[in-house]
Amino acid sequence: MQVHFSFQHTDPSDAMKERAQTLSTRLKKYFEGKITIDWHFTREKSACVVHCHVTGNHIDTFAEASDPGENFYAAMDECFEKVERQIRKHKETVTNHHHREEN
Repeated sequence: MQVHFSFQHTDPSDAMKERAQTLSTRLKKYFEGKITIDWHFTREKSACVVHCHVTGNHIDTFAEASDPGENFYAAMDECFEKVERQIRKHKETVTNHHHREEN
């Protein structure tokens, strides 16, 4: 698993990197093989924005979340939940595709 970080208009923080790394390892249970996760942290005028892009075996998904205050961690958690929901839905679709009941 490869995890990449990008920071714009904000200082890189070891705590933010560690939190993103922890969240990223939770996605390993959905994949077999190589996955790449790109985290982008941006501070805009009045919000903290987090982008997460996950690529792996037969999946390429992206999510974005923002927090109107100064809390990157809340935006990171929301972004992770969106990505996890998308991956879970994709996995259910792929695994149930071949096991449909026919009448």
